Amino acid sequence: MSEVFRSGTEERGDILIQIEPLTNQPFAACENQIEVRSRYESLFGEHLRRLVDRLIAESGLKGYRIFASDSGAWDYTIKARFESCLRALNRSNT
Repeated sequence: MSEVFRSGTEERGDILIQIEPLTNQPFAACENQIEVRSRYESLFGEHLRRLVDRLIAESGLKGYRIFASDSGAWDYTIKARFESCLRALNRSNT
């Protein structure tokens, strides 16, 4: 069973980020599955997707499922939650 790394909540003004390794998937080592949801999809959905895509690209993640459920988080909160998941992931890989 693979470990799921979570940071944040689905409360107003926050975002829940989950990162988990893809297992038993073809091409799992080179692709990511990304799912982004937002309560404010019509206003900020495109911006949120671009930000999440940029954070993933900068991190070099490959072969993971990344889920983000936004409830109106500011960019700095999104970055902090993502970084928290990455730190947990890196700790588990050492």
